[in-house]
Amino acid sequence: MDLFNDKEIKVSPKEGKTCLTCVHRQRWEAGNSVIQYCGILKSNRTENGKLKIKCKTKACDYYRENE
Repeated sequence: MDLFNDKEIKVSPKEGKTCLTCVHRQRWEAGNSVIQYCGILKSNRTENGKLKIKCKTKACDYYRENE
């Protein structure tokens, strides 16, 4: 019996889309560098609770194109 199977969020990539053009991409300035986070997906490993992303990360099901 798998206890964590029901709590998983299923994220499947969209064809040819990346996080670079997503509405939910948030840029945070940390000293001299800029770190990008997803505004929808959560992470327990960051202080702000958001998932770190890169521009080349494949788009997930929550992807919405910038207008």
